[in-house]
Amino acid sequence: MRISYSALEAFKKCPQKYKFKELDKIKEPPSLSAVFGAAVHGALQYFHSQKTLPSSKELMDYFSINWLERKEKLKERNLPDSEFNFMENEAKNILLDYHNDNSEETPHILSLESKFEASLKSSDDFHILTGKIDRIDRQEDGSFEIVDYKTSKKMPSQSDIDDDLQLSLYHLGFSEKWPEFKTRPIKLSLYFLRHREKISTQKNEIHINATKEKLIKSIKEIQNSKFHPVASPLCDFCGYKNICPMWKHKIAINNQQSAVSQKEIKQTIAEFFELKEKISQNEERLDELKAAINAFCDNEGVEQVFGDFGSIMRQLQQRYEYEPHKIKEILEPLGKWDEIMAVDSAKLKELQKSLPPHIRNAIKDSKIPSSEFKKLIYKPRNTIFKTSVVTNTEMLDKKMAMLSNNTNKIKPLINEY
Repeated sequence: MRISYSALEAFKKCPQKYKFKELDKIKEPPSLSAVFGAAVHGALQYFHSQKTLPSSKELMDYFSINWLERKEKLKERNLPDSEFNFMENEAKNILLDYHNDNSEETPHILSLESKFEASLKSSDDFHILTGKIDRIDRQEDGSFEIVDYKTSKKMPSQSDIDDDLQLSLYHLGFSEKWPEFKTRPIKLSLYFLRHREKISTQKNEIHINATKEKLIKSIKEIQNSKFHPVASPLCDFCGYKNICPMWKHKIAINNQQSAVSQKEIKQTIAEFFELKEKISQNEERLDELKAAINAFCDNEGVEQVFGDFGSIMRQLQQRYEYEPHKIKEILEPLGKWDEIMAVDSAKLKELQKSLPPHIRNAIKDSKIPSSEFKKLIYKPRNTIFKTSVVTNTEMLDKKMAMLSNNTNKIKPLINEY
């Protein structure tokens, strides 16, 4: 299998999006954030690729031309000028700060925007991992530094950087592209442009082997996946929203398609919410409504349906169990195996609190799904994404009663989630 880090990340966030992009080859319309990141990266490549470092004015001039060209790709999105202006100013501030911080000392750059391929062998398969490294510097002592630019507002902790899969993949790619340098020290850095900070880490053979195991596991998950959609706040920024099973019912309503069936399902949803609001004990009727909604979703090929009172989402659920022999291999050397023996999930969860991060991660990676099912998640209008599960009726009834008695209490309910 041939796969990139960005594809792995896409699958992790939403298997359905991965399928649209990587398997169905449906081109995603560019987003403003993607154009922003590409324009900043392009300007930094220009900055470091010139024989003499450009002045701040030259850097701004290059960015402005590049920004206008990329901005044209977003015409169909009809975004307000205020959004473009805000992002343009953000980018210019980032680049000016970078120029101020890096115009005095010029690194010895081995490569910019360097594409790589790394081979990965499992017991029964062979894979090629692809990617592109923003910058590779050669240090005076003969070591190397891999630098990846980040435009995100959030800066992770050092432990997060130490466990970063992308940097480990870059290490693999560098070592395969330049095998003559693989024995030299390699520093892996994420440069957070908004914060003007660079956080670095290094990988040893143990880390690299663990990375390979993670990658093989992730690829197997993709190969065995049914590519169910995962609804999250990221959906608002997804270019596939209008064809996604989670949202295409809402699009159909807006377009007034399938009028009869849409009217019927809206009435079904309305009755569902009325029953919940009245804190009905009629569980039998609720089951009938859920069956009707599930049948509609199956027939229409959707995973979320929308009505006047809110929406109902089907979300794939998996129950996990731990593989005893793997847990034993992890805990027995620590003298902790006897404390759980039968891999009691509750005891194991409590024990993990006292274990170092790499041990906790190894335990997490040992989980395998024992079963899966779909549940209905209902969302009254004007509430945020994460809501109570339909099957937990007692908790839902209490919260619906609170909302019915006092609408002002909706804010603390939302904040709770």
